[in-house]
Amino acid sequence: MPRLEIVAAPELAGICRDPDDDKVIAVALFGEVDYLVTEDEDLLTPQVVHLLQRAGVGIISSSELIDLVQRLR
Repeated sequence: MPRLEIVAAPELAGICRDPDDDKVIAVALFGEVDYLVTEDEDLLTPQVVHLLQRAGVGIISSSELIDLVQRLR
């Protein structure tokens, strides 16, 4: 069964071209997530993708998430 966890992530600044998205990146990194599901172009820049992938976080679209869930059934 999936678990829910509240993550207290530190503030990161200057990672994403949209400063509001730095919070999303911090939670993905410090929350040790497997995937970040997004359609946000600011989170899909090569710099952000590279950082998350190095940390073991996969970046997928909502349609890729649906495909993944269907395959796991």
